[in-house]
Amino acid sequence: MPQTITANQKARYRRLIALCWFVYFASYLTRQNYAAALAPMLAEFEIDKARLSLASTAGFIAYGVGQLCCGLLLRRLRAEKLLFGGLLTTAGCNVLLAAVTTAYTHGDAFTAQSLPWIMAAVWGVNGFAQAMLWPSLVLLMARAFTPEEYKRACVSVSVASSFGTVAVYLLVPLCVRLGSWRGAFLICAVLALAAAILWQYQTGRRQNSIASLAKPQDSDVRPGETAAPPMGVAKLLFGLGLFPLLIAVALQGILRDGVTTWMPVLVTEGYPNFSASKSVLTAAVLPLFAVLSIRLAGRVERRLGSEFKGAALFFALGTAAAVALPLVMQWLPLTVALLALLTGCMHGVNLMLVCQLPARFERFNCTGLAAGLINAFTYLGSSVSMFGIALLAEHIGWRSTAAVWAAIALTGTLICLLCTGKARRNLQVTEL
Repeated sequence: MPQTITANQKARYRRLIALCWFVYFASYLTRQNYAAALAPMLAEFEIDKARLSLASTAGFIAYGVGQLCCGLLLRRLRAEKLLFGGLLTTAGCNVLLAAVTTAYTHGDAFTAQSLPWIMAAVWGVNGFAQAMLWPSLVLLMARAFTPEEYKRACVSVSVASSFGTVAVYLLVPLCVRLGSWRGAFLICAVLALAAAILWQYQTGRRQNSIASLAKPQDSDVRPGETAAPPMGVAKLLFGLGLFPLLIAVALQGILRDGVTTWMPVLVTEGYPNFSASKSVLTAAVLPLFAVLSIRLAGRVERRLGSEFKGAALFFALGTAAAVALPLVMQWLPLTVALLALLTGCMHGVNLMLVCQLPARFERFNCTGLAAGLINAFTYLGSSVSMFGIALLAEHIGWRSTAAVWAAIALTGTLICLLCTGKARRNLQVTEL
């Protein structure tokens, strides 16, 4: 942060981080609650895993496509308004999903064949609404913070995703015990609406707008922008050598969200003494470990000076965890610990490649587009994992599925080590 910054500006910076934290926390509540409710849904509905996962798949596909679309929209629309619209829409989708499933349970409005497709349509809209949030947050923080402060802000805001996931994996079993898992969707919708109202109140006033927090510039260019013309998607992908890196980003999406989503089902099927609600509680361990991983990843990246080498290190640790997993699946504590290590490592990769790396594109005047494009590949991987892991588990079992996870993590390690030289040079990533 610049030395000339005033105490009032410092306080506004802290308020901005807190506001972004709460928005990202609410976004994870309204996105991860479907995954957290999968086990009780399977117990209630006569629908198999693959069909019930269609909604998650639709949400992730819409989120991935929406990331790119919203990254382009940020060249024409104010990020503050786009983010506000996303929060309102995701709140509405959560209420609608609870209403649709209630209508199915208490009447004959939908059949067991049509319900998965209707849920997929609702959750697909929710996925696109969620896509309005992350590129907007990244662009606004890149404009408001210096590079070093941006990295620290990324760590703080990224932790909100883990707290959101912990909250939702505790909330669903509580709602199951109190009556129905649908209550989790309604509670999350209320919190998203609260985040939208708070966001509009804070950013709608001129003196508290994000633009007023922008770091000082040496030129006459508007804060946070450069004089360079915006870069197109093709040049971003191939001119800067970004495409191999995006494959690695997709692989971490497969592991991070796929393992988190299906862990309660793995526990339910592998350990019959665990009920669906208890298995959801075991998944709360994953984001708790992710908090530690994110903090550690921030320190590792600062020590190495390279997002690429840091990502390779965490991919390698995830590979080791996945290799060991089939050997210990008869012991629940060790299984949960290794799953926590695997997903925690992917959160570390996510911090470096998805959260911190987009700020390097500010000098190309395409921060929002880069953030959207990179995160789109994360959720391309996530969408593949929702349906793909279900099929793998049904046909080859969980032990063999874990071996596939190890191969995915190893591939990510190799890509980050070997295939990103051009991107390193163009993005001015330092080497040891």
